[in-house]
Amino acid sequence: MDGQGSDFPEDSDLAVSAADTPGTDQPPAARLDRLGHDAGHPGRSDERIASLRVLVGRLAPGAVGAGSRIPLGLEALDRALGGGLPHAALHVVAPGDGSAAATGFATFLLAHLQRGSDGPAFWLPARADLYGPGLARLGLDTGRLILVEATRPADRLWAFEEALRTAGLAGAVVELDRIDPKSARRLQLAAEAGGTTGIVLQTGNRSAIPGAMTGWSVAALPGARDRNGFPDGFATPRWRLALQRSRIGQNGQWDVEARHDAATDRIALAAAFRDRAPAPVMAG
Repeated sequence: MDGQGSDFPEDSDLAVSAADTPGTDQPPAARLDRLGHDAGHPGRSDERIASLRVLVGRLAPGAVGAGSRIPLGLEALDRALGGGLPHAALHVVAPGDGSAAATGFATFLLAHLQRGSDGPAFWLPARADLYGPGLARLGLDTGRLILVEATRPADRLWAFEEALRTAGLAGAVVELDRIDPKSARRLQLAAEAGGTTGIVLQTGNRSAIPGAMTGWSVAALPGARDRNGFPDGFATPRWRLALQRSRIGQNGQWDVEARHDAATDRIALAAAFRDRAPAPVMAG
């Protein structure tokens, strides 16, 4: 993909822009006023009333839609995000080093989204190299994971947008090197329309992707050691998370341990486990 969207499949039904979505960049109150005014025109009343109901539903307390938050279980991180990861939005996870830490964090986020939904998760990998047991160790239910292989970046981009527009998905991940601004805007609009949270896992190029709600950089930290002194990084990977771009909160950096617990699903701050005794080795 050349970054300009020239390889994007042509489909007039997918030609979405801010101009095609009335009031997208306006505050909710302004959108309600505009939609209410348009509803008075003959032949447009039913359509505008339906749009009003969608907006009111999103603004209602406890509604799951654009603007709602999904707590990640780490107080400092959730506080920086204004309460949790924004739902029905586009997020970017980029590697801060040459490790697979970014993939691990994207897996953690998708697993968190999956536990809050009855629907399947969707993943578009760049290569067929995802390791099922590793995904499961980070809490992902691989029995509710849809993998779609597409070698061309343009095909993955198209399928990702279609997934975001599909209501009922727990969340979607796509592996791409870069996305041009127009495509990023389309993806954000698709996430809002379908109520699906999307994660772009950058595969190499770490240039900023405009339009995303949050942008993360993830690097690996030395793993924990078992009581025999051997690295235990596979069971308890540690990451340095950097929230570098955020449209809804504060930027920051945290050292965390992806310590999956079926009951709590928590990740802990590095300071909480720095002097902890080594975990016992499981038999077998």
